[in-house]
Order: sequence, then structure tokens, then C-alpha cells
Amino acid sequence: MLGASPERPQIWACTDENCGAAARTVDHKIPYHPCPAQGGVMVPLVRKGTKATHRLIERPDYVGADAAGVQPVTDTHGRLIMSVETHTDDGYSTTVFAPAATATNDDIHDAKGSAGGH
Repeated sequence: MLGASPERPQIWACTDENCGAAARTVDHKIPYHPCPAQGGVMVPLVRKGTKATHRLIERPDYVGADAAGVQPVTDTHGRLIMSVETHTDDGYSTTVFAPAATATNDDIHDAKGSAGGH
């Protein structure tokens, strides 16, 4: 947009002071990093000065064969992580790690048949 003023830079930091990860952005995208304090899981940075914590949510279901080439998210202890909650004084936000699913036409047809569909 012609004549638009540039966005003000945002300074981001890890919620764990010992980690030291930081970023500077000029857009609205939240930067992520593989945090050693969170077992190497990709977690969002928060605006510098924001008091926040991360909570890893383990995946409770059985993990079989996800789509070819898609690796489930695990921490350094091998726990399967399905999401990260970032808690601040204003509430919390969730980052979900969704594996890709695949289905053939036969799979869809079989599912519709077993559910009483047409």
C-alpha cells in the first residue's frame, strides 16, 4: 500500500530466561523456536516483558502410522506432544501439532457405509 507507514518492530523472547532465544519482527507472525527447556519442542516466543509459561499437552491416543513422511512431535524424553498452551496474565493460546491424515476413496466409502450414509 503506497504511503503506508512501516509497522513498529516487535521484540520477542522465550518464556524461560535461561533459554535466551529472542527475535525481532515487523509483521504479525509469532516466531517459534525449539526450546531446550521444553524438551526441544517448537514453542512460540512471547513479546519481551510478557510474563508467560508454556504447558506441553501429551497426545493421549495410540499413534500408529501417520501419513508417509510425517513425524509426530516428541520431546527429548520421547513423549508425544499434541499441543502447547502458552499461558499469560490475559489468558492462554494453543498451538496444535496436527499430523496429516490420508484416505482413499474406498476408505471414505467404507466409512459412509458403516455410518449409515449413502
